[in-house]
Amino acid sequence: MSEFISVSRNGKILEIILDRPKVNAICAATSRELAELGLINEVVAPGQAMASARRLADELILGAPLALAAIKQVVQLSQQMSLEQ
Repeated sequence: MSEFISVSRNGKILEIILDRPKVNAICAATSRELAELGLINEVVAPGQAMASARRLADELILGAPLALAAIKQVVQLSQQMSLEQ
């Protein structure tokens, strides 16, 4: 794993932090492109991860029961996988 990437789990929240020098950081345009592809959900400022996770959870609660069931299944399966998987 890169020295610029840290991954931690806080309960059911998987937090991936990209801490790269500004010259290598993902620019706003690239972030938007990755978000459009569904590869990035949200870019969050340091210290705002929990607030962002709670907002996302609130949105998910409004989703259809089958969608929530599928999300829960993916989360449960991913807990048994390595980061590479």
